[in-house]
Formats: sequence, C-alpha cells, structure tokens
Amino acid sequence: MRIQIDNVREKLQKILESRSMHWVIGVITMINVAVLAIDTTPSLRASLSEFLEFVHLSVLWFFAFELALRIFAFGWKYFTVGWNIFDFIIVLASFAPLNEGISAVRALRIYPSYMIFRAFSHKLCQV
Repeated sequence: MRIQIDNVREKLQKILESRSMHWVIGVITMINVAVLAIDTTPSLRASLSEFLEFVHLSVLWFFAFELALRIFAFGWKYFTVGWNIFDFIIVLASFAPLNEGISAVRALRIYPSYMIFRAFSHKLCQV
C-alpha cells in the first residue's frame, strides 16, 4: 500500500512541476489579474459583480486545490522552499474575509504579479 502511495506522489510531482501545469497556472493567474482589473472599475464592477465573484472564487479554489495536491505530493518537504511557504500563506489568507466581503487576496495586489512570476519561473518553486 505504501509503495502505491509513493508511486502516486511521484507521478503527481511530475505533473505539478511540468511545463504544461505552469502554463495552466499562468493562464488562470492572468484571468485573475483581468478580473481584479475589472473589479477596480466601478461601472464594470456594478454590472458584472456576480460573474466577477464567481471567477474570483473559482480561481481561489483552483489554487487551494493545487496547494493541497502539492502538499500531498511533496509532503513536509514542500515547506522547505521559501516561495512555497509564501504561496501557502497567500492562499490561506485569501480565504480570510475583510470588511464588506472583500477577501485578503484583493487587498494584496501583489499576489497576481507574484503568481505570474511563479508560474513562468519553472524552476523557482521546485522542491
């Protein structure tokens, strides 16, 4: 049983560190950046608020799922890389609501830039 779990973890590590996965993360991050940009335009925010919230939550849950997969795949070794710790904190903080339903990720405007940098720096986040 332990050997099967190790095989799954090894395969998952390869998938998570693949160039394709980094591109998927990059595209999703750019979508999030676009949503954040639209969200700062009052006229667009008013007419698209439900859609923007849906996309924002979808992106947030995608990154939470990715984080969970990485922790499962790499185990405690995941937390030995500073960028991974930062990623963990940012994703968790994104679920913490601030005033009037604004999440922490919207307050941290550096997050989208960081995620783009992370996604396209293929070797940056490897364990």
